Amino acid sequence: MRKVLYTVLDGRVLVRAIAYLVKLHGVDQKGFINTLRHIGYQVREKEPKIFKRLDENGNLWTTVKADWDMGIAMDAISLAEKIDVAILASGDGDFVELVRYLHTKGVKVEIAAFKQTAAKELTEIADEFIDLTSFGEEIFL
Repeated sequence: MRKVLYTVLDGRVLVRAIAYLVKLHGVDQKGFINTLRHIGYQVREKEPKIFKRLDENGNLWTTVKADWDMGIAMDAISLAEKIDVAILASGDGDFVELVRYLHTKGVKVEIAAFKQTAAKELTEIADEFIDLTSFGEEIFL
């Protein structure tokens, strides 16, 4: 993860790196969170919301929702006047409108994601696309 962060920075000064995590019940994430903090990330955590419902046959369905899209968008918007470049590590097409907004504020937006799962419209609107596949196994180091 450190190598990816500093590779995408490409010699630029890191202003802020934010990692958005979902708390996983029964999983000890302390080591991972400490590693992220040690290499320069501000870590934001969210408790997942659990929804339970019965279907028409009386079967219980559980849905877990832990979406950071709005939090990421709000952080990016609040930083837009203070930064020249935003690097968004997501291939989620829901961020296309955020990228458009950041462009209106003069922010260059780079997308770092896996090409095979990144939304085409997002990769096309980005000022630069960084294919995380090119990092191979090093992405986890």
